[in-house]
Amino acid sequence: MSNKPDSAGSGIASNKDTSMSDSDDESDASDTSSAQDAHAERIETIQSAIDAIAAFMKKDNRALYPIDLKIEPLNDGLYGLGGNYDNWLSGLEVLSRLHRVWPVVRGFIYTLPTELGTCPYLKTKFPDLPMWKSNQETMVDVACAVIYSTLSEKVRADGNVQDMMRYQDHGALMDYLDITYGPRSMECSDTMGDESMSEDELD
Repeated sequence: MSNKPDSAGSGIASNKDTSMSDSDDESDASDTSSAQDAHAERIETIQSAIDAIAAFMKKDNRALYPIDLKIEPLNDGLYGLGGNYDNWLSGLEVLSRLHRVWPVVRGFIYTLPTELGTCPYLKTKFPDLPMWKSNQETMVDVACAVIYSTLSEKVRADGNVQDMMRYQDHGALMDYLDITYGPRSMECSDTMGDESMSEDELD
């Protein structure tokens, strides 16, 4: 009896293997492309943050501007009813830009990581990351001081404001001020009013 291989069956198997191989190659290429895109995006984000920090650290430029600019402190009035949130925010922006910390105040800047993991390329690309991280922390300190200096005594006395200042959480602080004294306070009031009406209707 002949043990001659089935040429037709062998051809089908060969085609199937080739098809699977091509599919794997395309999947690998797609994964590689996605990884490269994510890699490039992270590099761009880190570099953007470093550029903002570098601008902040140029003390010769910062010294040209007055640091005692007086702006209207944020009072505890309701938005649109005696509150001055919009005027305060405009003044805060001017003061923050003079100090080169507006990107931090408004959350436009990426918080640098403590380290860049095991990626050798990123470590080569940003060898001075610890220095930039330290400078960014200084930038955050200044941003918090600028924000705090523009708050009225009544707003400073708010326990939530004090807690956020204690932890230097400028992002949460700006959100809280917006929700409590800014336009978003009106949205919260409307929501609470709707809930109250619903409860009354149930009664």
